[in-house]
Amino acid sequence: MDQYMTTEQVAELLHATKRNVGMWTRKGMLQSIRTWQGYLFKPQWVDEFTDKFAGMEISNEEKCDLALALLKRRQS
Repeated sequence: MDQYMTTEQVAELLHATKRNVGMWTRKGMLQSIRTWQGYLFKPQWVDEFTDKFAGMEISNEEKCDLALALLKRRQS
């Protein structure tokens, strides 16, 4: 059976706020499963997120949009 992490656990692991974890999830930056209790995350998804956005400033929505645009440009 797969192990899942809660929003609180991901926030603690990444030294971030629950609000930021929610923002990253809504923007499609951090893969998750939506449940009636909130979001759940596989550790693999968190690892992929940290690898993908390493060194980028993603503390607010504007900076997230810039990071996503940069990644999209790099893939082109």
